[in-house]
Amino acid sequence: MATPAATLTAAGADAIGLVLARPARLLRLEPFFKELIGGMEEALSSADRSLLLHVVPDHDAEIAAYRRWGQGHRVDAVVLVNLVDADPRLAVLRELAIPTVVVGGRELALPSCSTTTSWPSLRSVSPTRRGWRSG
Repeated sequence: MATPAATLTAAGADAIGLVLARPARLLRLEPFFKELIGGMEEALSSADRSLLLHVVPDHDAEIAAYRRWGQGHRVDAVVLVNLVDADPRLAVLRELAIPTVVVGGRELALPSCSTTTSWPSLRSVSPTRRGWRSG
């Protein structure tokens, strides 16, 4: 059975993107993001894949990063964090057809995991050319 990292990167760029809209200096102080990044790196590296991490000041810069990545086919998928009500990032990621996994407890028509979910639980989610399929 394929590892979660291999499943997530089946489309061909061999990278998963994570954009964090927050001051870079705060990342040292937030254990959640240290654990998230460390866990992603561990899972992806075991499948010879990469994490493309980009730290930006706000959601507008985050959306601009997704547009660059989507137009340049730089990532196979993205992991989205810190969802807000009526989040504009979701529409942009759908428009760009970038497969997306949401970290958080919201009910969406996208694959998601809670903050207590480990990467192996994502095994049943895999990208297709136009979105995600489960199974």
